[in-house]
Amino acid sequence: MKKYLLMTSILASSLMPSFGEATASKSEGTLIFDASIKGGTPDELALKKVIENNFKVSTNLEATEADFALYHSKDYIQHVDGKVLNYEQYVTHRKALQKTVKSVKIVFHDMIVQGNKVVTRHTAYAVKKDDKEIELQVIAIFEIKDGKIISCHELTHLAKGERADRDLGSRE
Repeated sequence: MKKYLLMTSILASSLMPSFGEATASKSEGTLIFDASIKGGTPDELALKKVIENNFKVSTNLEATEADFALYHSKDYIQHVDGKVLNYEQYVTHRKALQKTVKSVKIVFHDMIVQGNKVVTRHTAYAVKKDDKEIELQVIAIFEIKDGKIISCHELTHLAKGERADRDLGSRE
């Protein structure tokens, strides 16, 4: 029985995304996952992994459109703070962020999976190129199909920063 539990534990840890602090290079941001996010069925973990990989790309200040296409359907639609962005507008938005910020850290507080949807509550901390700091509190609902995000419904709240940066979640 002990051997079975050990093997199950090893298998489960190999299936689990690398929830914890993750960063790969100077150009990528830091992702931090609260301990409560760990766990789930293999299907839930696979969906969480899509979100984690999406944020690795999204916080990479050198990411290209090809990188974004890895985790977003060409039919992607994002509803954010009263605006609707299609895939091309989303790519333009990501490029605008790359021009605005020099570093990004995302802290995930909650990640809930239901069906093919993943809900996150996270905080985005950014330092702009002029060294001013921004903190955005975000609640997002991602819908995933065939390993790619097909939609996102997101609300952002500027908790710290200049009033002009209130549109950072949807800036093009």
